[in-house]
Amino acid sequence: MENLIVNAARSLFNQEVVQRMANRFGESPDHLRKGLEGVIPTVLLALQRKDPDDLQPILDQAKLTYGTLNATSRFNVETPAEEQLDNSAATQQSLMLQLFGGNFITVVEAVQMYAGVKSEAAKGLIYASVPAIFSVLSRNGADWSTQHIYATLQDNRAGIVEMLPNALSTLTVNTKMDEGRRAAVPPVTPADAIVDPTHTSPPQTVHNAPLKHTIQKPNKVRRSNIWWLIAFAIILVLWFMFGRGCQGSSSSTADQDTTAVY
Repeated sequence: MENLIVNAARSLFNQEVVQRMANRFGESPDHLRKGLEGVIPTVLLALQRKDPDDLQPILDQAKLTYGTLNATSRFNVETPAEEQLDNSAATQQSLMLQLFGGNFITVVEAVQMYAGVKSEAAKGLIYASVPAIFSVLSRNGADWSTQHIYATLQDNRAGIVEMLPNALSTLTVNTKMDEGRRAAVPPVTPADAIVDPTHTSPPQTVHNAPLKHTIQKPNKVRRSNIWWLIAFAIILVLWFMFGRGCQGSSSSTADQDTTAVY
């Protein structure tokens, strides 16, 4: 289902604007268009998830940054793309933090992978899409009221979600960097350890350490016993050979001596 807000924001990026961006970043215009298809609904959904109290400071910051916004003139091809994007990158850092919290880098990486562009180009797409979106939501800067923009976002939520590419759908899970959810995750491991003590690591460590010694010591004993047995066998053989030889020679000598006497 088409959405008027998404389409209106996309329409501001005509062929000439996209080509200028492509020249700036050294990317294919088709890849940049694909990136915009994902970035615009992603930014809109990040705004839509804010309650009025969270949305108010974002709108104040956007109004301060863009003033009386006319996106058509802002993205006019007569204005160098370098100037447009550099200004956005310099002035929107705090706005990105308000929009995405600590997830901004995650959003950039997802857009980068989805569109097949470099990280710098993915950031540029996000920076450039924000003023275009606020231009549409504020009616070219004529109405920045929180009530109006909040109602517009809520009324169009379903249509915005449907226009979000599947590859970027996970970005809508949490754009507020909810620390409470993160804090609730670590206790899971200790809880499992208490319920099932057999899975704790200490018994495994104690059990493994003796095994190495009990396996190695018998081997040493057996090897030393084998060498002693071999040595003892060699001694017996030598004694049998040389000992009996000596006895034989002694007997023959005694016989000769007896014969000589008689």
